Amino acid sequence: MIKTASKTSAKGISSCLKFPLLLIFIFFLVVQTSTAEKLYFTAGDASNEEIATQTFHVDGYRRIYALIPADKYDFARIELKLTLENVSGNAFFVTDSRYTQQTEIKNELIFYQQPSEFDKRRIELQLNGKGQLRIERAEIVKIVPEYRFDGEKYNVYLFIHSADANQGFKGGMKVFSKKSFSTLGYTIKLSYFGWEIFRDSKSLTSKSKFAKGKLSNIGLNIPARFFILPGTYTLEISSNEWKFSKSLTIWPSISTAVAFVLVASTVFAGVRYRQEIGEWIGSLSIGQKLVLVAIILLIFAALTLAFENEKNANSISILAYYFLVLGVGNLTAEYLLERRTGSEEDSNWSGSETEKENGWVRKKEKENGENAETFDPYPEARAIISLLILAILVHLTPELLRTLPYLDIAALISALFLIALSVRDRLPRKI
Repeated sequence: MIKTASKTSAKGISSCLKFPLLLIFIFFLVVQTSTAEKLYFTAGDASNEEIATQTFHVDGYRRIYALIPADKYDFARIELKLTLENVSGNAFFVTDSRYTQQTEIKNELIFYQQPSEFDKRRIELQLNGKGQLRIERAEIVKIVPEYRFDGEKYNVYLFIHSADANQGFKGGMKVFSKKSFSTLGYTIKLSYFGWEIFRDSKSLTSKSKFAKGKLSNIGLNIPARFFILPGTYTLEISSNEWKFSKSLTIWPSISTAVAFVLVASTVFAGVRYRQEIGEWIGSLSIGQKLVLVAIILLIFAALTLAFENEKNANSISILAYYFLVLGVGNLTAEYLLERRTGSEEDSNWSGSETEKENGWVRKKEKENGENAETFDPYPEARAIISLLILAILVHLTPELLRTLPYLDIAALISALFLIALSVRDRLPRKI
């Protein structure tokens, strides 16, 4: 009874799986037949048998060809699989009477069709030798763009290469000129849940680029920093005559998840040990703080590079080197100030030897009871100068501004804010 039940259940499962598998097979069959179309080769002296079997005999020299049935404004890929027997030669993609994409005949050949103003297009094989050539497979696969606009003066084809949190949006716009024109304007816009976060409008002017019969390639790019948050984005690319809109669902990337964990851990540690961290950071000099920032930036650069975001990693590394240079410069200034102040204190100090060894870094009491100044009397001035130098360096580094826009302005505003605080602290207070 148990064996019979198991056999019955197995038959039931197999019968249930047959129908979905059949649907999947039909789906792929329909997709294949709808995207690929067969090509048939012929020749001026070809027999009916040769055309029917797609096997052509060669005795010296022979030319065979296949007409391309795709529309002249379509993008398409032509794939050939051949069997050669004592035959060699060259293959061409022929547009009207122009021979292009010349390649040596081999077992597998691939050609690409681009929009053209000519109606007559064919694949031509020029054969040499004494043998035969058999066409095992000859197909033309139409390359369907994400969006296509057929206008009176030009056609537009939009292709999306990537749209994710790691690479951002990368696409291409191909423009085929049916008639000559000189100017093309377009706008690319990105919205996050209806809130516009990116817009870029361009106007391209070129008589040679948009001449009749020319195909122009225009790159489209939205940096990955605009796709940090997961959710639904709306991409819109438009011109005066056409408009394309598409919803993009962005999932959090691995780098975003790791960054979130690092930020959350840092915030937790900062809240949990805020007093100890505050005291430690407060005890650091300006140079030490700048070097600390450089080390943190280098760690983030290494993590960014580990997740294959080389462009952002390079930008963060450049910024880290700037902080490191400023930090070393400040440490050098602090060392010189320390030696000068130390020698002056040694000459004027009248306390005990122990106090002399351990007390000069701290504020020391002189015989008259007043507090002596530390070896670094003007740390705010060096911090302001460092931020101003950083703003200039960032402004002169286009690679940084492409990845971290307005960073130079942020550094300048920080310097001005420190100036305002220093002036306020030095003003005499009314009692």
